[in-house]
Amino acid sequence: MDLMAIVNAIILPMVVAIVPAVGFAVLFNVPKRFLKYCGFAAFIGFGIRSSCVYANVPIEIASLAGAFAVGSLAMYWSRRFLAPTQVFAVAAVIPMIPGKYAFGFMVTLIEMNVHNRYAPELVTLALSDGLKTVFILISLAFGIAAPRLLFYRPKPAV
Repeated sequence: MDLMAIVNAIILPMVVAIVPAVGFAVLFNVPKRFLKYCGFAAFIGFGIRSSCVYANVPIEIASLAGAFAVGSLAMYWSRRFLAPTQVFAVAAVIPMIPGKYAFGFMVTLIEMNVHNRYAPELVTLALSDGLKTVFILISLAFGIAAPRLLFYRPKPAV
């Protein structure tokens, strides 16, 4: 394995993922003291996703693993700082939104509509990109929620 290939496929995207995470955290009015945690959670989550994709894991499962890590970090920090988990998790998951597949889906739909041709390969491509987008979004949502559902045990009411 080439070290530069690993740096370009994993390390560089991890660092770049900090920028949109912190940017959206500012947009969502996250307090200044929590911005570094949002950036770090994005760094870790995107790193796990990039590592899994580099190891030929399907992107849906890789996104679930990255979002689960973000959700776990957010749950830990929410307990530590007495803040909602969404403060840390939502902005950190933004870099994992499947824009490439959503864009490909929309371009294919527009191409089919403009040219009035519904070739089987275009329909297959549209369905593939559309379903991949939906499943990645579902895995991100479930990955954020899963740690809280699995590990959070409220005190019994009785």
